[in-house]
Amino acid sequence: MKAHPRDWRPEDRVIWAAWYWWPLILGGLGLLFAQGHSAAVHSWWIEHVHPLPRMEIWAWLFYACIPIHVWEAWYAHRVATRKGMTGSAAGWAFQTFMLGYPSTRLLLAVGRPPGPKGRFLVGIAETFKAQPLKTAIALHENHGDVVRMPMAHMTWFLITHPEDIHDVNVRRQNLFYKPALARRLWKPFLGEGVLTAEGEDWRKQSRMMRPAFHKKRIDAYATSMVQYTHEWMERLSEGQAIDVSEDMTSLTLRIVAKTLFDADVQRDAATVGSAMLVLNEVLLEHLYLPLPLPKWWPSQTNKRKWKALDDIESIVKGIIQERRSTGEDRGDLLSTLVFARDEQGQGMSDKLLRDQAMTLFFAGHETTSGALTWMWYLLSRNPEVETRLHEEITGVVGDGPITVEALGQLPYLEMVVKESMRILPSVWTYMREPQEDIWLGGYFIPKGATVMISPYVTQHDARFFEDPEVFRPERFSPENQARIPAGARMA
Repeated sequence: MKAHPRDWRPEDRVIWAAWYWWPLILGGLGLLFAQGHSAAVHSWWIEHVHPLPRMEIWAWLFYACIPIHVWEAWYAHRVATRKGMTGSAAGWAFQTFMLGYPSTRLLLAVGRPPGPKGRFLVGIAETFKAQPLKTAIALHENHGDVVRMPMAHMTWFLITHPEDIHDVNVRRQNLFYKPALARRLWKPFLGEGVLTAEGEDWRKQSRMMRPAFHKKRIDAYATSMVQYTHEWMERLSEGQAIDVSEDMTSLTLRIVAKTLFDADVQRDAATVGSAMLVLNEVLLEHLYLPLPLPKWWPSQTNKRKWKALDDIESIVKGIIQERRSTGEDRGDLLSTLVFARDEQGQGMSDKLLRDQAMTLFFAGHETTSGALTWMWYLLSRNPEVETRLHEEITGVVGDGPITVEALGQLPYLEMVVKESMRILPSVWTYMREPQEDIWLGGYFIPKGATVMISPYVTQHDARFFEDPEVFRPERFSPENQARIPAGARMA
């Protein structure tokens, strides 16, 4: 695996093209000029070398080269300036005006991340679409911590080093927004909710919703969480085979609906689970389309997507309409949204309320159900961890339920949860988009590019996690966790 210094920047100087390009390019241009303007040269060439078209054609070709070289010089000056090489931008422009492409290629290579070439026009889009996680792992192993990914009409950049991830998420978070690509995909579903909003809109929405996530209110949700979990457990019997993913989706859906919206949607769990499966499949396919498909587009895939969206939206709208009709403040999140007011005393519109509810309905249960599903899977494969976990819980709460107060006395439980999320994270990748040209991990990332971050790839890197494929909760003990780089603590 190739590594690169994190703080590398290009020296502000012109990288001169190899000496042979100068006589080749300038000699060729001179010959082109002579063929178009000197009858003697043109006649000699026809007589001694090879027949040629009329002189006027060669003259036109020469004059056509001038605006092309002028444009390339302007482009070189612009690229050099964007890369921070302002002192040498004029030198790059001069060399490019004289030589054209050989100079442009040198300039574009400055700070360019390594990566696969891919196929003509499609790049690696087909490979990534077929096996996205496997492709990301291979790119990291073959090309290093910053990888350029040609994706049809787009260029993505995969970053996997914890320092770079911490740079994006913390140190320079104000420069990175959710990419336009992701917002385009999620807008029909989540609208202008807090998950898709950016900048001042996001800050305004966050302020209005913050009271609903106060610690005391979150702690109060624990009673419903324990109650619904016990109801689920009571339906199980010794030796019974269950679909854990389906059960966790149903359980987390009930908890989210009750704690955030004070509603019971147990009868709708199967509908939501099926709709979420469709959306996860379809949205990945739509990721590679140059333009979003309109709702009326007659393809089967598009019809499945919109039916799934309508199924979930009908449930959410039913909850909102019921609360609007009663006007009752039940102390839950939905009440906070309905009665929230901004600094000007204005509340949320019906559309924004729908968008926020859809966002929380989706984000509040989908990732949680995935995390729980993978944790049960890992515990079943590691009985020694399961035994120790049971012993710790029994020693603290006995046969009683786990309370909020007891969580502080269950350090091994916390380690198991974190290690589960490290080895099999619910969200294996997410994206960001720089709002200006930046240098990241020693490479140049242009404004508006899609930056892909993969917790899975980073958290399976042996440089940061010894024996990364081994399920070892102890790596998240206080003394061990302190040694994990900040950008790798995404669990």
